[in-house]
Amino acid sequence: MSRESVVGVTGTASKGSTTVLIAELLRASGLNAREGGDIDPPLLDIIDGVNVAMVELSTFQLARVMTFGPRVAGIISLASDHLDRCGSVEVYHVAKLDTTRAQHSSDDLIVPAGLNVKT
Repeated sequence: MSRESVVGVTGTASKGSTTVLIAELLRASGLNAREGGDIDPPLLDIIDGVNVAMVELSTFQLARVMTFGPRVAGIISLASDHLDRCGSVEVYHVAKLDTTRAQHSSDDLIVPAGLNVKT
């Protein structure tokens, strides 16, 4: 499976259900899609033999993986969370942007209208 087939989803809330919903929609359209990552199963268990791997990405995962660059990344929400670990809302939001750290210039980032994201 190539990185062209990887879609990563992160956000403060609803990233798991959004990941599962998109995988369900892709399967309904005839693609062999599986979901995993921060939700079970782990990413390495879903990538073989699929057209699309939908990956839920937590802040904790993104902080440890420097070279993960999904072809498509989605940040679905940014609010206040994990302040005990990040120290401030701003640092937490930058941590979510780690989704884009290893993306190529031709890759896509999808965010809700009105969400101010600086990459």
